[in-house]
Amino acid sequence: MRENRRKQVKSQIVEHVTPEKNISPVHGDPELIDAVTEHLHRNFGDEKITVLHEAVGHLVHVDLHVVPPSEDRRYYIVATSGMAQRAMNTAENAHDFRYAELCMCLPPHWQLTDADRNDPEWFWPIYWLKFLARLPHEFNTWLGEYHTIPNGDPAEPLGPNTSLCCNLIVRPTLLPESFHRLHVSPERTVHYYNVVPIYQDEMELKLQKGGDILLDRLIDRGITDMIVPNRPNVALKRVFYLH
Repeated sequence: MRENRRKQVKSQIVEHVTPEKNISPVHGDPELIDAVTEHLHRNFGDEKITVLHEAVGHLVHVDLHVVPPSEDRRYYIVATSGMAQRAMNTAENAHDFRYAELCMCLPPHWQLTDADRNDPEWFWPIYWLKFLARLPHEFNTWLGEYHTIPNGDPAEPLGPNTSLCCNLIVRPTLLPESFHRLHVSPERTVHYYNVVPIYQDEMELKLQKGGDILLDRLIDRGITDMIVPNRPNVALKRVFYLH
């Protein structure tokens, strides 16, 4: 996992106040959709990839591509298509990272049928992927490696079955490096980031000591990109008892 990590561009917490007022419906970008679809098949084979289509979008049109688990990969991959429809307003030293898409890895038991999408216990990762894909365009900002986005202030749980309350943006560590970038056109290179839910304590650790420290803690505890709603909090000190 360490080999896939890139130098940190900037470590920050994303704050937003005034959203863009444009709520006109937006159609999908055929060039981007075709490129994402081909990219997924090229990296994950000919498995049946389903698409959760967005009926009406604003600012950007965000669909979700679902790659099912396989014998070699025991988790779902859910990837956005549409965040890169527009360039983000990046920092001056991050101009090359102005186009991005997001993904999450979900356990093989996760329920993703049409009926389950109405159940908050299963739907919250889907909600956050779509929310985060639209966030930089709505608030004229950007998302990059090690950025953190809490669910409010104070941060509340991301879903009803977890105490994880913040989102950490990182390079995918479970997915092949060939997946990390997608060249759509000479003007548009898309960078893929994984969304990892974290605890408030972990976000504070990252803000105080940096994203590398938090990622090292996660790796040392055997925690991967795959979402585990009740996983241990790696910011808390472990207590060992002698018998």
